[in-house]
Amino acid sequence: MRPTSPSILVLASSLLLAACGTADAADEADVRAERGLPLWGATADKSVARCGGGEYVRGIDVSKWQGAIDWTKVADAGIAYAFIRTSYGLTGVDPYFDANWAAARDAGVLRGTYHYFNPAYSGADQARNMLAQFDDAGDLGELPLVVDVEESSGAPSPATYASRVLDFVDTIEAETGRRPMIYTGGYFWDTYVGSAALADLPVWVAHYFNDRTTAHCPNTPNAWAAWTFWQYSEMGVVSGVSGGVDSNVFDGSYEQLLALTFRRATVVSQSFPARDEAPLLLRQGECQELSLTVQNTGGVAWDGDVQLALSGPRDGALPAVASPAWPSTTRVAGVDANVALGAEHTFRFELCGNALGVHTVDLALVHTGVTWFSDAGQGGPADDALRFDVEVVPAAALPDAGPPTEPGPDAGVVLGGSDAGVTSGPGDAGVFGGPGPARGHMDCSVATVGGAGAAAPPALVCALALLLLLGGTRARSRGRRLVLSRSSRLAAPE
Repeated sequence: MRPTSPSILVLASSLLLAACGTADAADEADVRAERGLPLWGATADKSVARCGGGEYVRGIDVSKWQGAIDWTKVADAGIAYAFIRTSYGLTGVDPYFDANWAAARDAGVLRGTYHYFNPAYSGADQARNMLAQFDDAGDLGELPLVVDVEESSGAPSPATYASRVLDFVDTIEAETGRRPMIYTGGYFWDTYVGSAALADLPVWVAHYFNDRTTAHCPNTPNAWAAWTFWQYSEMGVVSGVSGGVDSNVFDGSYEQLLALTFRRATVVSQSFPARDEAPLLLRQGECQELSLTVQNTGGVAWDGDVQLALSGPRDGALPAVASPAWPSTTRVAGVDANVALGAEHTFRFELCGNALGVHTVDLALVHTGVTWFSDAGQGGPADDALRFDVEVVPAAALPDAGPPTEPGPDAGVVLGGSDAGVTSGPGDAGVFGGPGPARGHMDCSVATVGGAGAAAPPALVCALALLLLLGGTRARSRGRRLVLSRSSRLAAPE
């Protein structure tokens, strides 16, 4: 069942519009568009004809006018993608949308959707009408959502038309996090809308030549330097579709088309610090396994080409903490099985303390050979969203994480005799200062451990005492996370 709240908003908006003297939603008619010169203009009258690169990927767009479609036959005919109409105007719904949406997905056809825009109504309310048609808000398709701008009946001034289209686009982006695409014609946009405010969005242009082929260069709105999709015919013949169907090409390769598909990962949990937390501590020579669990909240399933990569800079090596277990010097982990929409995946990876000092690690997701999740049009996370510091310290500076031993009657550490200034007794909750020498002066010539009289190496005692003394000061400002792996490759100091 679809949510009712958008419908309530749409109804309220409809009543308001009627009261203000604008068109009544009850007057909306689902009229089949008659495309021609009013959309793209006479070639001789249009100076902005944009040629594609010559490598195209075929697709179609459909609505109720095509009736029932056999999507398996469509896929077998080599159709890679389809734009499927969801809705029109303020309240109009395409009755074939649900069936087409599910069947196209099952056939493996990449899906986008479009809404036929009516300039007489609020753009924001029309966007909500479009979004209300999705039974699953987590499945908005692989390709961009589209606003179909070609209606001239009742068109307001270009400034008002542009404002309403912009409201539609802003609402879609605010509600979904996804950047829509504009469908229009070169002549129509320049005449009725005339705005460059949306030229950062991809554009899908319509222009039919007499031979209905792609051996031409379509007219394109002045504001766009290039088109992304071109609808070159309304009379295409495709197996599985009855009668003529709108035929399109994408300007580029199939791999470039995949870069338009929407990818987003939402962080569920991580075992390493957040960017504003204290550094992760590693002993020099130690390797520690970490993990990042994310949910696929984008529009396409992930395969083995989706990887967790170093991103500061992108694909820049970081030998100071690199592990020989990484897939490469710049990729720390990969997907080992397909991750469906809405599913979670845990990346497990190692960091190794190869070089002393503090090192900043940036991680991001990438679909290798296609796009980074942080690229424009994708959903992130951003390249620096998974940033944290790793501090590699000398091996002797951190205590070993071996199993605890039974304390003796004088359990704890006594430095420099009974008045060394740092003592931990068996009944004490932590470390407290005694009456020994002030901070900054320490006698390391004598050390006994556990009261048993066993001599400890002076260098180790000094390092441990320094860590304990400084720890109280640093803990007051922020916590430190000690990484002491029982599976460490570093042997405990002798």
